[in-house]
Amino acid sequence: MFTSGRYDWRGRPESATVKRREGLKTLLKKAFEDSDSTYGYRRVHTQLHRWGVAAGLVLISWLMRELGLAPCPPKPRRFGLTQGALGP
Repeated sequence: MFTSGRYDWRGRPESATVKRREGLKTLLKKAFEDSDSTYGYRRVHTQLHRWGVAAGLVLISWLMRELGLAPCPPKPRRFGLTQGALGP
């Protein structure tokens, strides 16, 4: 008697793709935490490239979104239109 494909699939070991993505997630978290949570996917991609890890921008973007890693944007610059009084 044959087993349903779904039940057969559950018992299989993880694929190479899943293992690679899990390894990338670990490196993504490290690069993101090293930057004090300020790097976006482009800078994280550059950091991984410096470490010798090959991965595409889209994959890095997807994995960061999946992990919930969002960079903290810089505060906007506020310029005053009036000049303060000089001296007493």
